[in-house]
Amino acid sequence: METAEEHKVHVHPQLRSITASKLGCDPADFSAAGKDVETWYCVVVAGRPGFQLDQLRSTMRIVQDELVSKDIDSHKFAAATAHKDTHLSLSWVDGEMQKKFCYYCLPSEPVHETCGRRQNQEQDVARIFMIRFRRDPSHQKPVVKRINTWWRLDDEEQDLASKIIAPCSDANEISEVLLWISNSVRNK
Repeated sequence: METAEEHKVHVHPQLRSITASKLGCDPADFSAAGKDVETWYCVVVAGRPGFQLDQLRSTMRIVQDELVSKDIDSHKFAAATAHKDTHLSLSWVDGEMQKKFCYYCLPSEPVHETCGRRQNQEQDVARIFMIRFRRDPSHQKPVVKRINTWWRLDDEEQDLASKIIAPCSDANEISEVLLWISNSVRNK
């Protein structure tokens, strides 16, 4: 039983409409760290189920292990601190089943390699992206009935936080992913 509990710690939750708030990945809500946090981050692995997605999720598990390591490199300290303070969460998205969200976050041309149904013999390409949320401290949380299962993608003005989405250009090296996360957090 202890091994199963240890394994749970290393599995990133799937970012879904029902988990977004708990992870702090919902612009209509607050950070997982609390109501006083003005800037927070969600790093998301997206792709169709298969080898590529599994590989990138495995990479992110190693990234998480590095973030909680006591021997963290000073270049990656900002990411480790954000993760420890729950200002940074790690999750994944099934690009096939959650295609609307995936298309929304990755609106560039090669998005069809990551999101939606597989077409013909298309190669699957899993990708990492970061969503940075920034909340205006004077903006109070509105009382809103959720119409959409995802963020109200068509009704931005009711969101509590603004968001910027940035893709990771080099997700092959763990050290590069860690450096990218840390630089993004440091340059908020």
